[in-house]
Amino acid sequence: PNGSNGTPFSARFHSFGTTTGQTGSLDIYFNGAGAVATKRLSYDTYNSTGNDSLVILLSTDGGVTFNRIDSARSGTAAWRSKQVQFNTNSATCVIRFMGYGVASSGDIGLDNVRINELPPCAGTPTAGTITRTNSTDTVACSGFTFVFNATGQSSTDNQGISYQWEFSTDSVNWSPVPGAVTVPVTIVTPAIFNGGFYRLAVTCSNGGAVAYSNGLKFVAPPVTYATLPVIERFESAWVNVCATRDVPNNSWRNRYPVTDSSWRRSDDGAAANWGSATLYGYTPTGS
Repeated sequence: PNGSNGTPFSARFHSFGTTTGQTGSLDIYFNGAGAVATKRLSYDTYNSTGNDSLVILLSTDGGVTFNRIDSARSGTAAWRSKQVQFNTNSATCVIRFMGYGVASSGDIGLDNVRINELPPCAGTPTAGTITRTNSTDTVACSGFTFVFNATGQSSTDNQGISYQWEFSTDSVNWSPVPGAVTVPVTIVTPAIFNGGFYRLAVTCSNGGAVAYSNGLKFVAPPVTYATLPVIERFESAWVNVCATRDVPNNSWRNRYPVTDSSWRRSDDGAAANWGSATLYGYTPTGS
């Protein structure tokens, strides 16, 4: 998309058409005077080649002098979000977004710029209420994608507020989900998933108080334990349990239901969205 949130427009530096080393600056002037010296700049940037770069500079004297506070060089064809904190009480601040061009490189995108004060948190924070936004289904399998959001939680616009999503199999003993520290957040269930609970923990570092949201419960489809002897020749139509035609019957489970690494009956790779499903097969197709 042209905008980081799927919106039609953003700011763009045409690096492709520059000469190597040529720069272009886009400046925002703002009044940084106030009771809270700590400020935060948030922005989204796009840089598909990574040869050129975006440099962030700060001036507290109206643009006479600048100091570098951040830079961005990605090499990935996707928007990414960045944040940087700085301290100032100057009423004549300038933040400069300087594109550093490299001839024939991909262009640089800039979007969703925000500058705000960061007052320190105090006391016990609020965890709010969490919801799953991409589905209302409470049945889940391994490899499922959850998108969680929260409302009413303490904001990270307060210095010292941090988020951590947690998982529990019994709603008593909780453990952090690695890397799940934002709101909203996308979480993929692990390869072995037999149901459980997710919640949000909100911490204020000034004193270490923690608040916890409600827990959302998810159950895995119950499995049928087969009676011995088990004989499976995979001739019958497969059934839907966690994805389209993902298992021969309810005594089987497919741990990665919709990828090229997902098992399917030999003639039904399309059910798992295999790429080039007709290539590299084998004959005869059954033993």
